[in-house]
Amino acid sequence: MAKLTPKDLPNIPVAPGAWPIIGHLPSMMKNQFSFLLKQEEDLGPLFWVHSGFGQWSVVVTGKPAHKVMKNKETRSDVMGEDDPVTGYITANTVSIHDGAPHRRIRGSMQAPFTPKGMTAAKIGEVLQQLAEQHISRWKDKQELTILNETSEFALDIIFRMLGVENLDLPQWRKKYNQFIGPFTIIPIDLPGTPRRKSIKSVEWMDKQFAKMIERVRETGDKDTMLGAIVHGTDEDGQGLTEEELYANLRILGLAGHETTAATVAWMFIHLARDKQLWSEIRDEVMAQEAPPTSPKEMALFPKVEALFREVLRLYPVLCLLTPRRVEEPFEVHGVTLPKDTIVAANLLSLSRDPEEYPSPETLDISRWTERERSPRPSEAVQFGGGPHFCLGYHLAVFEGVVYTVVATRYLAQAGLRLSHKGDFPTPSYMPLTRPPSKLQLQFERDE
Repeated sequence: MAKLTPKDLPNIPVAPGAWPIIGHLPSMMKNQFSFLLKQEEDLGPLFWVHSGFGQWSVVVTGKPAHKVMKNKETRSDVMGEDDPVTGYITANTVSIHDGAPHRRIRGSMQAPFTPKGMTAAKIGEVLQQLAEQHISRWKDKQELTILNETSEFALDIIFRMLGVENLDLPQWRKKYNQFIGPFTIIPIDLPGTPRRKSIKSVEWMDKQFAKMIERVRETGDKDTMLGAIVHGTDEDGQGLTEEELYANLRILGLAGHETTAATVAWMFIHLARDKQLWSEIRDEVMAQEAPPTSPKEMALFPKVEALFREVLRLYPVLCLLTPRRVEEPFEVHGVTLPKDTIVAANLLSLSRDPEEYPSPETLDISRWTERERSPRPSEAVQFGGGPHFCLGYHLAVFEGVVYTVVATRYLAQAGLRLSHKGDFPTPSYMPLTRPPSKLQLQFERDE
């Protein structure tokens, strides 16, 4: 496959400041939000970005970016096993397939992630129990390293749903951070390099998954998420190959905790800095007798859900959708993109579209509470779109709401709130948008 470069489409402007070999990576690692928003402002709705090591892509901004996500003229095979940058991470996963292979893999995995599947499995009760266990440890702490707290909870719940308890969560979190850390995209596989550590983490995780899978097959378990995936089939009775099983479990563990962990951490950062917002959320939570036990019961906590959605809008975990390859030429923003152009939908542009969200850089939960309809697909683009819309969408929202309700109740009953002084924290951007890993929140009396 001959990928196109700016020389092939000179009518599309190129973002300035690219370095030899590593391209725009330094700018995106420093502040991906500012970089992408400035290019859109200066260059227009289409522009070339070099993601390093020969990876050129056309960034598509604004509402036409939805066309990229629909996968009618584009394909998701860019990041297959032949890709030197991320192929070893994404090969054999649901995210790089289209058509029948995609439907088979997705169909084999999707049952546990639907609201019906979560309700049947009583996921709400598991979420509440685990949230209470994790948050009860706050009583022995003087301050919270908030991303650590939310990450360990989110990782715990995804593995508990897989049917595994008492894991060494700090070790798993360490391996996931090595698996897709900020420098793993540098394709240099030498001892001690981030790439070598990432590959070793894959080997370690797969050994652990092998033990889990063996147990599921021996017991015939089909009730846990892991059992449902191992034994799952599509409508034609076809399931996952062994390679697909390991690859998708790795990505499931990663995606299953990163979005929730980062988003909930941002929620508590805002609650710690905004007393009025804290009061609104606290009063809504304390007006109910218990946290929600099913996705349907989230309707009792509209402000908490609104805060989750608004924070995710402001800090999308992925700023750019994973690249797609143009299979059939199509027009976007008045430019025809030929076959084999690599395109990336700008999710940050969609999340901060001023026509959709007035004063887009302001956190405003009323965007979600003062309406009588469910969010449209265009308002959940942080989870992707089209046939590759995130499997874990419903779980992520439900998980974030339950954890926030439990944590808020715990603090309110203790007469406490969280606080954060000083400048508002700057996100870290690569490979995913997160709060600073060492950011700490303090406890103070709630007046």
